[in-house]
Amino acid sequence: MKKIILILLSLLVQGCGNEPAVKKNTSAPKKVVEVPSFNSDSAYDFIAKQVAFGPRVPNSKAHQACGEYLINTLNRYCDTVIVQKADLTAFNGNVLKSKNIIASFKPERAKRVMLCAHWDTRPFADQAETNKNTPIEGANDGGSGVAVLLEMARQFSIKKPDVGVDIILFDSEDYGQPDESEYPRMQHSYCLGSQYWAQNLHKPNYFAKYGILLDMVGGKEAVFTQELTSMTFAEKTVKKFGILLLHLVTVDSFCFKNQPCY
Repeated sequence: MKKIILILLSLLVQGCGNEPAVKKNTSAPKKVVEVPSFNSDSAYDFIAKQVAFGPRVPNSKAHQACGEYLINTLNRYCDTVIVQKADLTAFNGNVLKSKNIIASFKPERAKRVMLCAHWDTRPFADQAETNKNTPIEGANDGGSGVAVLLEMARQFSIKKPDVGVDIILFDSEDYGQPDESEYPRMQHSYCLGSQYWAQNLHKPNYFAKYGILLDMVGGKEAVFTQELTSMTFAEKTVKKFGILLLHLVTVDSFCFKNQPCY
């Protein structure tokens, strides 16, 4: 987890500068970039607190309680917190009482970076071999990405970033239609919260220079590929991220030491 946060923070600090109009003077002293520290125990505690509520399935008591916890936690660290509420209809007709949570540092800054994860959990373990109708606990799928962003928010509260930062926790992302379903096939049944946000931005004309989405980043011996959509629309950014990865770390595992990942 320390590795992934170092990469994200370095990308955040280095990636927001403007390209110079003239060739750099190679004899000039290099700028020293101070990267905030990252406490893996704190991040793990953020996961443990989420899992303690139980599966965070929309409309459940655990979902409501965890949402309040996330809002209160981000209010302690961030300059502003916006809760975007919406009633979203799932593939089976259920209306999901959803909350996208948008926490910001330096909301007045035009130059912004967006960091995202989803905080809900899947209501059924349809990819498992047994107990397919059981909700998942989501320590990795949902919990790990949120934990990284909460720890980043805690660090940013100690030392504010030079640019505007928006941490967005999307809701109702994992209530997608299973492959084997008795209901008519619904297009785009996943990612309901982010679809709603994209159509109803929390601020008029909102724009971020970079966006990074974290999902399932706590898996043991995880491998993160350069996926097609990002390469199609943001190839330079993806390659910049890859260069930072090569320079900063050797990827061994992003799982918490001696702890279960899922």
